[in-house]
Amino acid sequence: MRHSDTRILTTHVGSIVRSPDLLRLAAETRDRPDGQPRYAAALTRATADIVARQQEAGLDIVNDGEYGKSSWANYVLERMTDSPERVAVAHDNAEGLRQALGGLPVPQARAVAMAGIYGMTARQVADAEGIPLGTAKTRIRDGMQKLRAAYLPEETGSPEEADDE
Repeated sequence: MRHSDTRILTTHVGSIVRSPDLLRLAAETRDRPDGQPRYAAALTRATADIVARQQEAGLDIVNDGEYGKSSWANYVLERMTDSPERVAVAHDNAEGLRQALGGLPVPQARAVAMAGIYGMTARQVADAEGIPLGTAKTRIRDGMQKLRAAYLPEETGSPEEADDE
């Protein structure tokens, strides 16, 4: 990780807006998997371009603008599914996920978002929140169980059943 003892380094946080063409290709690929190679090539070019633009703007720490993630809500659902069919269903339920995530206790929703959306480890969540590692793990686990129960009820038992295994 870069650091400086003389100034505050600059970066940005969050997604960078994708071009209409890239969004269109992403939508087409979701409906037609045979378009995946074309989308992957366009995504690679767009990501390289957005990194170059950040460098040209003078940012010290650049990133991919989260171009590789479909959207904040769909990304969590995609991580909870294991087949293209389930991913398609997950995309259809994105608004429900937003509502379910909003229904979690705030500390739990934050932990799930950090781990499930931003890819942070439980240790990183604990450090960011100033909580013990065990608490971070519990918040992530319990929050994910609640989200799975909302979207995949046939595959999830109650939290008590999961603890008995």
